[in-house]
Amino acid sequence: MKAFLLSFGINLLFNLGGLIPCAIAVALHFIFRISLWWAFAAAVIYLIIIFLRTLLLYSLNKAGNMPEKQRPNKNPYSKKSYEPINRDKE
Repeated sequence: MKAFLLSFGINLLFNLGGLIPCAIAVALHFIFRISLWWAFAAAVIYLIIIFLRTLLLYSLNKAGNMPEKQRPNKNPYSKKSYEPINRDKE
């Protein structure tokens, strides 16, 4: 959980451009007196998108780090089946 929150915070910092609609809505509030709910909605949508993207990347990373189950060695040239030739007998 700690790693997820860290990556979520880093994603928020890297994607600060997503807050531009929120800043525009705040500017329009002061200019045209529109409701601040539009700015709040833009910020919430931004947070939800970043959260879902981080959750997707975190779960994909976790699934990729699963250990592989052991499989039998079927390579005839591997070291396990290698038997050295005894050259002293020649």
